[in-house]
Amino acid sequence: MVGEIDSNELKQITGNIYDKKTEIYIPCLKTYGDLLGEENEFTNSTEIFFEFSAHHKSKYTELKNRKNPVRVFRTSPIVEDLLNIANKEWEENKSDRINAKIELAFSATEPQMFDSVMPSSLSTFEKANVLKEECGDSVKLIIISNNPKIDEIKKIAENEAGRTFDNDFKIMTTDKWVKWRVEEDDKIVKEILFNQLLIKKEMKIGSHTFKLN
Repeated sequence: MVGEIDSNELKQITGNIYDKKTEIYIPCLKTYGDLLGEENEFTNSTEIFFEFSAHHKSKYTELKNRKNPVRVFRTSPIVEDLLNIANKEWEENKSDRINAKIELAFSATEPQMFDSVMPSSLSTFEKANVLKEECGDSVKLIIISNNPKIDEIKKIAENEAGRTFDNDFKIMTTDKWVKWRVEEDDKIVKEILFNQLLIKKEMKIGSHTFKLN
């Protein structure tokens, strides 16, 4: 483990007063990029994911749904990379558009529990690995990644750790995540999707096109 994990955060995650099992998501840098950058095939599902994250970031919501809380964490290398992108945008174009979007993304996610010296691409696996080792079966871990090279990065991370991660956590694109949550009848995701459709009228997520009837 690179840094010391915050004991208060760990206690909140692993506490079993209400027999809860925490669901933790860790978005990769590419996923943040799909929220902050130009529109692409993942834009719709990424917006839904971060709205879902913002909903669960609310302390009221977390207490209300305490039997199965949801947490979405960022990593310190990803924070540094995003802030560097914002600074470069300001220096080159005197625009704070990216910075405003980054602040929005940060407001929807939980801060890192320890600092990392890993590259941002590997930091998502490092955080998932640390959380799995510390929390065991009290957490369900999912890395949210739209990076087409995520399997290659996973192999590098597994070599660094000296073991495979297949039984420790899942990896999903935002498209697959939205499809899964809709199939699981996640009321929050379905409400976000409906509200988005009220504005956009039609949304393509993966191979499926959602429309208002």
